[in-house]
Amino acid sequence: MPAELAAIKRFPCPFSGCRLSLRSQGDYYRHREMEHEHCKKCNLDFEDWEAFVKHKAQSDKHISCPSCGADFKSHDGLKRHIQLVSKSYDSQ
Repeated sequence: MPAELAAIKRFPCPFSGCRLSLRSQGDYYRHREMEHEHCKKCNLDFEDWEAFVKHKAQSDKHISCPSCGADFKSHDGLKRHIQLVSKSYDSQ
């Protein structure tokens, strides 16, 4: 009598249009963070980059640039970033 094969648990990607089904929960999380707009800090998914950046700009958990979405550890870091970006635009 042949041994029964155990069903392999898969982790399907929740994003519409993505048909991947990953082998492990770790693979699933890496895929979500690398291939889709996913906020690791809040564990939320977004349909597009604009929605993701808007989330970060409006969230109390993030200190991020409202233009490019870059994250910073402090408000001073964000302030320096904005000054540098505005200087680079002024010099063009």
